[in-house]
Order: sequence, then structure tokens, then C-alpha cells
Amino acid sequence: MPSNLAENPHIQGEQPFDPWSRIYVPWMAELAGTMFFVLFKQLYVHRKNPSRYNQMSSPVEESWGHKGAGPLWRQH
Repeated sequence: MPSNLAENPHIQGEQPFDPWSRIYVPWMAELAGTMFFVLFKQLYVHRKNPSRYNQMSSPVEESWGHKGAGPLWRQH
């Protein structure tokens, strides 16, 4: 009678726990993807609809002295 190890190629006995592939890599991929998405969405929304931010001040406006979107900006 063959054992479970021979029947199932996915079961290879005791595997050592690998924290690099099981914790660090997925966590870093998740973090990098989230940061990229947030930054890209902030830039895209600010350029697409600049009048939405008329009542707010951003660090870009305070440090560089312009309102981000240039000629697309609508003054109210």
C-alpha cells in the first residue's frame, strides 16, 4: 500500500518554515502596491478635478507657490 507522500506530489513531508516567502515578500508587495495606488490616485484626481481642492491648502501650494494644475485651475 503506497503512502500519502507517494500519492500526492504536493505533500513532501516536513517543510521548513520560510518567513521570507511567506511573510516578507507578500507584505512588501502589498505595501508597495498600496502606496503606488494612493499616490497615483492623488495625482490623477488633483489634475482631473482641481476645483475640488479650492478650499484646501496642500504642501505643494505652500512650498512651491502654485496650485498644482496650472491652466486647468478654476478660480471661484
